[in-house]
Amino acid sequence: MVFVLSESAGHLRWLEWRKMGGCALSMQAEAPIRKYYYGKRQRLEHQNPTLREIGAISRLAEREIARFARERLMLEDFAVPEP
Repeated sequence: MVFVLSESAGHLRWLEWRKMGGCALSMQAEAPIRKYYYGKRQRLEHQNPTLREIGAISRLAEREIARFARERLMLEDFAVPEP
């Protein structure tokens, strides 16, 4: 089953996610996000986007975060099945 972020999880910021033990992203999921912020001459870490903003740039990244939250961190309220 494929999961995406729930509404409440989407409001969490990237650095908060990492501090709570959240995963980093695979190179394939991270590349479009780094490219997006590079084009704006910004760094992902300095922008500290919400998880929803990350998911809007890379659907794969959203799926990776949701799966990790549900399976590794046991945060079932962070992920919902993809429609």
